Amino acid sequence: MKLAACFLTLLPGFAVAASWTSPGFPAFSEQGTGTFVSHAQLPKGTRPLTLNFDQQCWQPADAIKLNQMLSLQPCSNTPPQWRLFRDGEYTLQLDTRSGTPTLMISIQNAVEPVASLVRECPKWDGLPLTLDVSATFPEGAAVRDYYSQQIAIVKNGQITLQPAATSNGLLLLERAETDTSAPFDWHNATVYFVLTDRFENGDPSNDQSYGRHKDGMAEIGTFHGGDLRGLTQQIGLPPAAGRQCFMDKCPI
Repeated sequence: MKLAACFLTLLPGFAVAASWTSPGFPAFSEQGTGTFVSHAQLPKGTRPLTLNFDQQCWQPADAIKLNQMLSLQPCSNTPPQWRLFRDGEYTLQLDTRSGTPTLMISIQNAVEPVASLVRECPKWDGLPLTLDVSATFPEGAAVRDYYSQQIAIVKNGQITLQPAATSNGLLLLERAETDTSAPFDWHNATVYFVLTDRFENGDPSNDQSYGRHKDGMAEIGTFHGGDLRGLTQQIGLPPAAGRQCFMDKCPI
């Protein structure tokens, strides 16, 4: 062992006269000074692993593992068994730059083909569409398409409508029947609360009533101009805003 180590150390270019070999692998090729590599396609199974150089047999000194640096030693009577867990292209990489040659074993990972998924939205052909609406609308209900404003009656749980030309075949369905408004009840009235002084100035001449004058700043404690005349001028505002009545706060 010591003589072999000295031989490798003193003659790093010994690969010129001989080359590394291993059963089942082609001859090693030199990658750089003192490094060699060989590739082979091997089946799953168990096989002995030995390497040869210039009539000298070498074998891993420890258990054989992938992607780990294994020190080599002269072969003994029983070569180590290499267990290959799957078929594949295996690589043996030798490094003889140190006193003891080392071996690295690796396997090329197969690249799984990625299926190219092409998704395409269905294209409307311009014809009327028949839809099952039984889960949404009852039998006999009138259903309207928002875009085309067409109405269809649900028959056997289905409707047929011609989509609007600008909707690209899209239908937005709603019930066509208009629900009648509930009778008005003051218990449900919506009130529009008004601070008269700050609502609408209908008569600027009464802005300084009771001897009050503007302070020219935040107008704290002074009138802001709103009055009952302004309130009556805007009497139509609550109904337009969906309110049923005013609640007026007296400005006095």
